[in-house]
Amino acid sequence: MIDNEVPKYKKKTKSKTPKKSNHKHDYSDEILVKEAFACGVSLHSYGHRCVICGKIMRDFLFESERCEETGLYRMLTEDEKLEKYKHLEIVEVDWKTGEAL
Repeated sequence: MIDNEVPKYKKKTKSKTPKKSNHKHDYSDEILVKEAFACGVSLHSYGHRCVICGKIMRDFLFESERCEETGLYRMLTEDEKLEKYKHLEIVEVDWKTGEAL
């Protein structure tokens, strides 16, 4: 290769624009249940999901609370999450796509 050669112009790739919805999202609070990949464990999380299309706006997978004795935070277990949010609807969600099953 000769040192004087000018490299060819590299074209910019077009980024895909996100698909817009044709409705106003109406989010509701729910418990989202996701099946873990390899171990087969169900993970429960508090989240906001659109009632119309199922889009997840926010998903709080790691829930914690402060211990009064030490002042440190600890993770809630799956049973404690269910007890804390027992008034909410439980929805099974696909891990990869986020769509309800």
